[in-house]
Amino acid sequence: MAFRDGQNTCVLCDQSPGPGPEPTIADLRLSIVPIGTIDGINAVFTTPENFVQVDPLIIRVYRNGQRQTLGGDYDVSESGGPGTGYDTITFLGKAVPKKEDILRLDYFAA
Repeated sequence: MAFRDGQNTCVLCDQSPGPGPEPTIADLRLSIVPIGTIDGINAVFTTPENFVQVDPLIIRVYRNGQRQTLGGDYDVSESGGPGTGYDTITFLGKAVPKKEDILRLDYFAA
């Protein structure tokens, strides 16, 4: 299966994301609101479900419509420890969302 995002970038091509069933278009979640308080202090947000975090299937984080950079603006982790599934986004430094910010996520559900 293959499809392309709005930038004509192959999002899901002939690369397997790893063990387990390959995600399909039905697993794609768009414009999801993360769970957490947006107050300029809280840096940690969670997703309503686990997401796939294997290149090229990575979460995309948007703050006020601007795509954020993994490793620069935020990191991802598994709240239950390694192997439990990615579900946490931690904003870094000045990227911590302020009260008026709008956050949205695009990801493949695990």
